[in-house]
Amino acid sequence: MKGRPLVKALLAEGYIAAFALCAVYVPKFITIHPGPVFGIAAFLSLFVFSAACMGYLFLSTPLLLALESNPKGAVKYFAQTLLYFALMAAVSIALLFILHI
Repeated sequence: MKGRPLVKALLAEGYIAAFALCAVYVPKFITIHPGPVFGIAAFLSLFVFSAACMGYLFLSTPLLLALESNPKGAVKYFAQTLLYFALMAAVSIALLFILHI
């Protein structure tokens, strides 16, 4: 199997954590207040970038497996990646509640 589902899930969780940290701490360093068009453009750009990153992390290997005539392997890989990601997300959310961050 190309890549590892756990590694892909860890990368996705790391990307989300890095984005959350930037969303919390970067505005503290910005002293200018751009207009609303900037906010809308920034949101849409980050949304498209995030969708592309997550699409690559979650779908690239399953699509390659499906194209190589291995649909069962594709479904298994995708399901494993989602399961690992769901477990990590649950642990992260639980830690946030426990630590009151």
